[in-house]
Amino acid sequence: MPEAAFKLPHAAAAELGSSLAVLIVSDVCFLREGLSDILLRQSEIAVVATAENPDQALASILADRPDAVLLDANLQDGLAVAARIVGGAAGIPVIALAMAEIDHAVIAWAEAGIAGYVPRSASIADLIDAVLRAVRGEQACSAKVAGAMLRRLHQLALEARQERYASIDVRLTPREREIAELLAEGFSNKLIARRLHIAVSTAKCHVHNLLDKLKLQRRTDIARWLRQ
Repeated sequence: MPEAAFKLPHAAAAELGSSLAVLIVSDVCFLREGLSDILLRQSEIAVVATAENPDQALASILADRPDAVLLDANLQDGLAVAARIVGGAAGIPVIALAMAEIDHAVIAWAEAGIAGYVPRSASIADLIDAVLRAVRGEQACSAKVAGAMLRRLHQLALEARQERYASIDVRLTPREREIAELLAEGFSNKLIARRLHIAVSTAKCHVHNLLDKLKLQRRTDIARWLRQ
């Protein structure tokens, strides 16, 4: 049986008032106790419990329903621990503490499900601000990390499109292939009609049917589909 998470005395817990209640998770005793002692002197944040492992953390989340979880980023197998706690947190934001603000590290923790992070250089004021932001669904990060996040989102979008295109098992007729290639070159319906000597309405119908057949949303997606 794992040791139970440390809880505040009832008198202290009753004084939380409108402060945001947090759970601290770390396997380092002096970090748990030291950070808890510091936060208990703050008006915005209050600690309802501390835990030294995922089992204690999940039990405390169910029992104490904190507003946020502060998770030591230096835990062994931290990413796996983060994913496990996020999975059992029922929407409660998990914030990684003392994280190295390196773009690939932040992205890895974000993919594990954290709602925010506090870099190693942060102050207590920064930590409090991070908790308040996470509860509001916000997160502050450096411009470098923000740029890396955008590049990662673009990469994921491309991978999703590739999977979607790969799952489409279709064969184009010679006419459909001809129209697809014209679309990929940026031809309008009017230009397609002129090239193929057909009515504009007929060209428009061909384009609509082609997009529907390929399960694509925009004409510009045709070029990507052909490249794939």
